[in-house]
Amino acid sequence: MTLGHCSLTEAALEQDEAPPHWKLKVREVLNNVIPNHWIGRAGTNDKVTFPLLPDHWTLPQVNFFLLGFVKNKVYVPPLPRNLEDLRTCIGNALKLVTPDMLKRVWEEMDYCLDIVCLTRGSHIEHLQCHKIKYLSCPFL
Repeated sequence: MTLGHCSLTEAALEQDEAPPHWKLKVREVLNNVIPNHWIGRAGTNDKVTFPLLPDHWTLPQVNFFLLGFVKNKVYVPPLPRNLEDLRTCIGNALKLVTPDMLKRVWEEMDYCLDIVCLTRGSHIEHLQCHKIKYLSCPFL
């Protein structure tokens, strides 16, 4: 079986935290069609390469930052050739995260929470809430 131009033995599917991706039926299909070749939130009986912990509501910006940072470090040429390379690349990317980087993410989260409190939970998309661009990480 192939997925795009890769055989399923060369590919790994990464799930995001969208609610449909956590459904039992979706995980059942992944376990049957591509066992041990998917990354995502998993139950105890799931055949997953990397089980991800469920997001905690107090840490969305940290999760978003780490996901973007790791993807920017891992998915650059030359791409990981196999799952062992992928594990190594992810581990190496996580080692590059510094306490100062995490401090800046926490400061941004604190700033955004202040705005939410000041606006009493109103929509804030139009405000300059996000000083840090998490996916491109220009402060690195």
